[in-house]
Amino acid sequence: MKNLLAKRLELVNQSDNLNKQFLVELREVISLNEFSYTTVNETQIELGVLENGLRLFASEIMIYLKETWGSGNVQTKEMEINFGSSGSFSPMKKDGKASTLRTLHASRIIKNWAKVEARVKKYTKLKTLLNDKLRELNTQINLK
Repeated sequence: MKNLLAKRLELVNQSDNLNKQFLVELREVISLNEFSYTTVNETQIELGVLENGLRLFASEIMIYLKETWGSGNVQTKEMEINFGSSGSFSPMKKDGKASTLRTLHASRIIKNWAKVEARVKKYTKLKTLLNDKLRELNTQINLK
């Protein structure tokens, strides 16, 4: 049982490191705020900014992986970006900081779409593989 729990902790740590690794690779392609963070999931990636260790409200961007579904009449939705709407804001005011950073980050992602897309595909696939291993290990742990 100890070996299974140690293996589970190792996989959880690998999953956490995936977020950091994606951010490093993303920074090779686009300029990001020094306090940026990412959260990699199986079908999407969140990019945002931290302020005083907390997620800065309205700084988030979601990048959704390409989806295909259906049988016979197959439907496809291409990879998408969602960066919400801040309405109007001034980059010169403190309350416009998050919206300004989100807009800058989104424009850089769009400008480098193909390079970002390759990284999104790579990291969501890695996250899926890690989650599959975690699910299998959790099943083994629950059976004991």
